Amino acid sequence: MQEFPALPEQSSRTHPVPRTIEAISAALGEEKRQAFHTALWRAPLGPELNDVMNVWWMEAMFDAVPDRRNRLARTVAGRDLVRLPDLLAADHS
Repeated sequence: MQEFPALPEQSSRTHPVPRTIEAISAALGEEKRQAFHTALWRAPLGPELNDVMNVWWMEAMFDAVPDRRNRLARTVAGRDLVRLPDLLAADHS
């Protein structure tokens, strides 16, 4: 399995997961890894296989975010939300 270099402790960013079967597999927990492999085995070559790779690559990237589970729970509960600027209302002259 591929090892990824550790990030400096002061950084809140994660290293991107390479978009390969090996790297995605290594980044997922056991249950998700099994689901990923099942999806790979069932997908025909072409767009369907590309879709499987894209979906599971994104899942691996999301799992790499520190404290993802707690952040998601707070978001679903509507706590600690940050208001984003209304980009559509801005004057783009």
